[in-house]
Amino acid sequence: MKIAMLSEHASPLAAVGDVDAGGQNVHVGALATALAERGHQVDVFTRRDDPDAPNCVRLARGVLVRHLPAGPPEPIPTNELPPYLPEMTSALEVALRRGAYDVLHAHFWMSGQVSLDAARSLDIPVLQTFYALGVAKKRHQGAEDTSPPQRLDTVAEEGAAFAVRTAEGAAEVQHRQGAILFQRDAQQHGEQRERVLHAVEQH
Repeated sequence: MKIAMLSEHASPLAAVGDVDAGGQNVHVGALATALAERGHQVDVFTRRDDPDAPNCVRLARGVLVRHLPAGPPEPIPTNELPPYLPEMTSALEVALRRGAYDVLHAHFWMSGQVSLDAARSLDIPVLQTFYALGVAKKRHQGAEDTSPPQRLDTVAEEGAAFAVRTAEGAAEVQHRQGAILFQRDAQQHGEQRERVLHAVEQH
């Protein structure tokens, strides 16, 4: 299987401990490598934050990291990236058309938004992994949470399948989005509704 991943701000090439470099970077790199070890080909797309970075870097056997344009090629705080997402969407759509991928796995809510927009006209299923759900983060950080409040709604209303990493995350998705998924898909995509909700319940 040829797999595309999008991790818009968290490159698996980044040094852990740098700004915006932590668990997601490690998880994406480890997941891509594990899939490649099982015989899959994985391309990880991420934002170019260095003008001298190569267009493509080999992370491991069967894993390539490909840089996409999204604003000036320099470090930008994650919460300041949304204005640059349309540029990344256009570049990702071109890459998807050329790459003949079987599935697109988005990491983090902004990657989900970009992935759904880029794959809208293509026959590529999109899987979404959240790392920090809006409700859970807001509950714990309060006024210190600067992330856009619509991040979960944006992806859920477009119809991605979910993969959440904790029981709390699954509960948050079900609590906030279950009614929306049920109402929309019960009328138009009954089978998809059952598949999506079943996938959430199993994580």
